[in-house]
Amino acid sequence: MPIRPGRRLLFLSLALLALLVAPSVATPAGGISIYGAPGGSNLTLTTKGGNLVVEGQMAETHPKGCHLSQDLSRAVCKLASADRIELTMGSAADTVDVAGPMPTPVTAYLGPGSDKMIGNAESDTCYSGGSRRNRCIGGGGNDVCITGEENSDCVGDAGNDYCETNDGSDGCWGGAGNDVCKMGPGQDGCHGEGGNDRLYGGSDPDQLYGGAGFDYCDGGPGRGQSHECDTGPGR
Repeated sequence: MPIRPGRRLLFLSLALLALLVAPSVATPAGGISIYGAPGGSNLTLTTKGGNLVVEGQMAETHPKGCHLSQDLSRAVCKLASADRIELTMGSAADTVDVAGPMPTPVTAYLGPGSDKMIGNAESDTCYSGGSRRNRCIGGGGNDVCITGEENSDCVGDAGNDYCETNDGSDGCWGGAGNDVCKMGPGQDGCHGEGGNDRLYGGSDPDQLYGGAGFDYCDGGPGRGQSHECDTGPGR
């Protein structure tokens, strides 16, 4: 049956109204992914004009969400639609320096090699990898540090930080916030420093230092020593 002009106009008006009142579907935010060079990288992260700028030698693998220079030494990435920044470093010695505060969290996978990450005021997550004497320095945000199977250090700052160690003799320094320290196998040292901290020893004798603030210490099955702690088993 043919539709009369008046009814056709009514149908069109209803369709337009439905489009206006229908809930909009937001485009999901994505992440920025950067890859360090296999032979080692010293990467510096800054922001300029709403973009992330990464300087230092990178891998041939094209970074996600970025324009990479032809010589692989500079990447410019749009931050407006990014909800995270991830760096996956190569198998040699690397340094990641977040030289300016980022508007989104930063995660670094340091990998093999003697590596170091220096965070900033954003929330940083650092996986130190499997080499000895790797170091993660969080900066002022709420940071997470997970060590590998060798001796590594986690250094917090202001912010509520979380440190978890694995095999090896590792060290954690919480900084001024309310921090959590969970020590794994190996003879480890955890320093709560300022704030109200919770420190847990592992399967070997660990040294737990509460510091200023009201601190809970549990030496764990390794029966380590607790120092300057206010509550807990106090072993």
